[in-house]
Amino acid sequence: MKITARALSFWTYQTTQESWLQDILYRNLQESVLSGLRPDIVIEITARALSFWTYQTTQESWLQDILYRNLQEKCQHLENSCTW
Repeated sequence: MKITARALSFWTYQTTQESWLQDILYRNLQESVLSGLRPDIVIEITARALSFWTYQTTQESWLQDILYRNLQEKCQHLENSCTW
């Protein structure tokens, strides 16, 4: 099984009140990038990578929650404005 290291940078910024832009930058790294490093350095890199991944997933969850609430409010508004 071949494992490739990938660096991922992700940031989200708000340009207007309702539009969000997301930019993702991928970098494919060679498998040998970590070879020759001391184990404590590899562990530090791994810990930082996991911390970054946790931060990203938390931000994505937060964003999805906001989008869900906005859609819920819009649906409620439409339901209230449409009378049958």
